[in-house]
Amino acid sequence: MDRYQYRITLNNTQSPITDTYPGDQWSKIAEHQQERGYHAIFERRLITDNSILPLLTNPAGYLKLKDMVISPWQVMAELQ
Repeated sequence: MDRYQYRITLNNTQSPITDTYPGDQWSKIAEHQQERGYHAIFERRLITDNSILPLLTNPAGYLKLKDMVISPWQVMAELQ
């Protein structure tokens, strides 16, 4: 049941949240970032079942919904 969701923020505009890894989109942003002066952030979050909660040393930021848990967004890469 574990899965990741992804989003990209480009110059303060967030993309829709997707379950599909946006590798091609991120590659295009990185390719043009320097010449166009983009500020971009690539993030992901985990969606899993409640069994993760006892394993966490600090569950702050985790959202519990019925039988699933959504982690806070984690920055995977940033371009400035």
